[in-house]
Amino acid sequence: MTMRLSETAINAAFESHAARYARDKLWSIPYHIKCWEYACDAFEGSYESAFGKLYDELRTRWQVFRSQNYNAQTAEKIQQIMAVLPAELSIRRLSEFAEPTQVMLDQLWHAITTAGDIKMNKNGPSLVALTKFLHFWNPRLFVIADREVVWNWVLRHRWLWAQIEHVRGEIDAVLSPAVKEHRYYSTELSKYLAVLVWGGQVLRDNPSVCSAFASYVELQYKKPVDLNLQEYEGAALEWLLLGLVELPPAGLTIA
Repeated sequence: MTMRLSETAINAAFESHAARYARDKLWSIPYHIKCWEYACDAFEGSYESAFGKLYDELRTRWQVFRSQNYNAQTAEKIQQIMAVLPAELSIRRLSEFAEPTQVMLDQLWHAITTAGDIKMNKNGPSLVALTKFLHFWNPRLFVIADREVVWNWVLRHRWLWAQIEHVRGEIDAVLSPAVKEHRYYSTELSKYLAVLVWGGQVLRDNPSVCSAFASYVELQYKKPVDLNLQEYEGAALEWLLLGLVELPPAGLTIA
């Protein structure tokens, strides 16, 4: 199953994102850029103070530890969790997983479940918390699964979720028994794994999305951005979908 977007549809999706989200304080582009810059300094420059700043933003404004009764992990503890993530994944892009091997899927699953220790809910790891930290660890690869907007609104559109379900069936035949027998495989984490593989296929089949995303961000920011935005495939896919579902799917075909 392939989803193809015309250039007009891609540009219209980002224009829709600007109208719906870019002016909101938490979703604003300057604020995202600031957080991405903290993340670059923290994970690529190994500056502990930068991770502290990112942690504070995710804990307060991003509400990673939303439950009032939850005893949030310290920044130091989360750094320890992030430090044991597969180092190779820190530079991989989403489109590289469009046709994953069993080894690639095992590695991706390992990263997702390891980050699951950041916050535990009654039914298992918090998908929202782990994807937010993973996204800033590598925005080239990981999509934020915001509960209210991305997970329960955007991906609830049947014409999108049907594609993801199709991918779930495809990767089920590739996954190792160890993954399918994992105690978290029955949770939303396995659905998120399928979202990433499907997202990689979308970007592979629509390679101009990332350049359009970079142009959109720079146009909205109105000054040079010292980030390689064309590589931020996780962010590009998320913002594309946020805008796309606000529009009639003109210029979009699913085969």
